[in-house]
Amino acid sequence: MHPHSTDRSGFTLIEFTIALSLALLVSGITLTLLHQHQHTERDVTELLRARTRVREATALLAADLRGANPNDSIYLAADTAVELFTTLGVSLLCTTPTSTTVALPPDSSTGPTPSALLTVPDSADALSLFHDSTSATPSRGWSRYAIVRVTRPLAAAVCPPSSTFTTAADIAVNRHSYELLLATSLPATARAGAPLRVIRRARYSLYRAADAHWYLGYRRCSAAGCGAIQPVSGPYGGAAPPLQFKYYDGNGNEIIPVVPGTTIARIDVVAHAATPNPITIPGSAPGIYTDSSVTSIALRNAQ
Repeated sequence: MHPHSTDRSGFTLIEFTIALSLALLVSGITLTLLHQHQHTERDVTELLRARTRVREATALLAADLRGANPNDSIYLAADTAVELFTTLGVSLLCTTPTSTTVALPPDSSTGPTPSALLTVPDSADALSLFHDSTSATPSRGWSRYAIVRVTRPLAAAVCPPSSTFTTAADIAVNRHSYELLLATSLPATARAGAPLRVIRRARYSLYRAADAHWYLGYRRCSAAGCGAIQPVSGPYGGAAPPLQFKYYDGNGNEIIPVVPGTTIARIDVVAHAATPNPITIPGSAPGIYTDSSVTSIALRNAQ
């Protein structure tokens, strides 16, 4: 009798075919899942980008609209554009003004009268000064004055002029930031410490560029007109305007149309977000995704 060996030297053809088929099946499933994951990630990214761009524009507009004076700061109030005085910075009167010259405190100070300016003002800007309840002429509220020239003061000028500043370090810290020459004199009721704003006339408007996408544009304006438009947010998807403005009075009634002299108490920014391409989000049908939001902005610098 001859013993039979039970050792096997390899796979049979049937076993090899089954193993290869299973490997191909697992690879196919893995590639399909990876492809679906990449598409889902791309679609979610497009969705978030569409939402973020519109909300960025809303946040930008809200910052400037809140600081507007509802009685005299808004020049244009349309459904896709608004022109108003935007705030460049806030400060206080350093000293009681003499004639048409106004001194501002330093940009940064350890004293009680700091200034906060986003940029250096120029002759196309204006100064808005607040008159308190003790002022009969002009009455209580904000009054606007055109700026003719902006200069740096002499090294010896300090703000406020006080005998407490006795050292060179005190004087260096408390020097004036800027001196503004105004087109008209401030009233005799203006006193040191009065709050003020440096403002700039600007227009925000939607426009469609050569690439067929919508953008929020910014123009610096003056009495002579507005300059070239610069995109500040976008592009936005969708065929309809992605942002719309609605205006309301103090009683909550919508103002249609907005005529010169109308007091606007609130502005609603209606934002429409849309993806530029059809997307597929799990749990929803494929297509262009749209989303909407409304941001209500109360104008706080009322008379």
